[in-house]
Amino acid sequence: ADYYCQEHELDLAIVDLGLPDEDGISLIRRWRDRRVTFPIMILTAREAWEEKVRGLEAGADDYLTKPFSPREMVVRIKNILRRLDKAAERDTEEIRIQDLCLYPARRVLLSGEQEIHLTTREYELFYFLVLNRNISFNREQLIERVWGYDYLGESRIVDDLVKRVRKKINDAGSKVLIKTVWGYGYRLDDM
Repeated sequence: ADYYCQEHELDLAIVDLGLPDEDGISLIRRWRDRRVTFPIMILTAREAWEEKVRGLEAGADDYLTKPFSPREMVVRIKNILRRLDKAAERDTEEIRIQDLCLYPARRVLLSGEQEIHLTTREYELFYFLVLNRNISFNREQLIERVWGYDYLGESRIVDDLVKRVRKKINDAGSKVLIKTVWGYGYRLDDM
């Protein structure tokens, strides 16, 4: 998988967590450490939400629990790729938010000269909040905007995604903060 990934430009990878030679989560982490940006979908027979969250924290963009319908898989893949296409069509100018600079056409987020590497879902969440600064969104609204209407999982997945984006931004030394609106959801303020 590593060799193929290095030699070819992938549109999307589907990784089974139960790989025979290696844990799928370690493979995803290794790819993300190498700064690959293609979306990754997890296939798993594991029902525990902790396992799914571990995969998403490692850098996966979506997951599908076995057994699943082939049609559901196709729809999820189309949704991921559609979000990428829409992002590529967006304005190419830079967007400044406090000490960060976002380049939508390249899907790049910089803190000074340092790039903050975001997964597809992390980027989509942050970009959506940047475009809608000073507006509070509840979890269901964020799921609809970032995952799409067909998402069937827990709404708390938003909390994990926000936590990961906050950590990456904070680790880069930025002062930008996604604020928690207690009892409701999240918002990014224009300071």
